[in-house]
Amino acid sequence: MMEDKHDYAHMIIFHANELKLTNEQLGRLVRLHLKHEAEHNKIKDKLKESMEAFKKAKMNPSSTDEQLASLGKDHANAFNAMVEHHIQERQAIHNVLSADQRSQLN
Repeated sequence: MMEDKHDYAHMIIFHANELKLTNEQLGRLVRLHLKHEAEHNKIKDKLKESMEAFKKAKMNPSSTDEQLASLGKDHANAFNAMVEHHIQERQAIHNVLSADQRSQLN
C-alpha cells in the first residue's frame, strides 16, 4: 500500500494492474479524484483553522468556557465533515469498481 499522504483514489489507481481496471474505470477514478480534491482541501483548511482557533483561545486567559466549548464544537463539526467526505468519496469509487474488483480490496 502507499503512504498515508495519498487518498483512497490514489491507492486504488496504484493497484490498477492487480484489479484489472479498464481505461474507462481509470478515467472515471481520476475524474472523481479531481472532483473531490478541491472539496477535501476546503474541509481540511476549515479543520486546521478550527484547531488553531481553539489552541489560540485556550491559551487566552480571557476566553470563557462557553467560547472554548463553541470552538470545540466547531472543530468536531469540521472533523465530522471530513469523515463524511471520505465516506462519500469511497462510495463513489466503489461504484466504479465491479463486485469482483471490490472483493479484491479486502
